[in-house]
Amino acid sequence: FLIPSLSAIAVRGYIPGGLVFGTYVVSSIYHATKPRFSWILPVDIAFAHIAHLVMVWTTAQWMPYSLPVYAAFMTCATTIYYYGHRYTCLAWDPDPVVSTRWHAFMHAFLGLSSAFSVLMAAKSGRNVLRFFNK
Repeated sequence: FLIPSLSAIAVRGYIPGGLVFGTYVVSSIYHATKPRFSWILPVDIAFAHIAHLVMVWTTAQWMPYSLPVYAAFMTCATTIYYYGHRYTCLAWDPDPVVSTRWHAFMHAFLGLSSAFSVLMAAKSGRNVLRFFNK
C-alpha cells in the first residue's frame, strides 16, 4: 500500500495517496492484532474497498489504455483472494507459509499496478475529480 500511496503523493495526489495510506494503516493494525481484535476486519475490508475505488478512479483517468492494467489488477485480486477463499488455496491455503507468500504476492502486484495507474493518470491530464493538485 505504501507504493501507490507514495506514488500519488509524489504527483501531488494527496487525496488518493491519503486514502490508500489509510488502507495501509488499518490493514497493518488488523494483521498485527488478529485474532484478538476481530472487529477490525470489517474496517480493513472497508478500507480495501476504498483503495479499490481509488484504482477505479485512476483507471478512468487514462482510459482506454488503462483497461489492461485494471484487468490484471482485478484478476489478481479476485483469483488470489476470492477463488482462494472458495477453494481453500492460494492466500487461504491451510499452510501458513503458502498462504503468506500468496498474500504478499497479491499485495505486491496490486501495489505496483496501482502505482503505475496513479502515475499514468497523473500524466494523462484528465483529472476529472481534481484529486491531483497541478
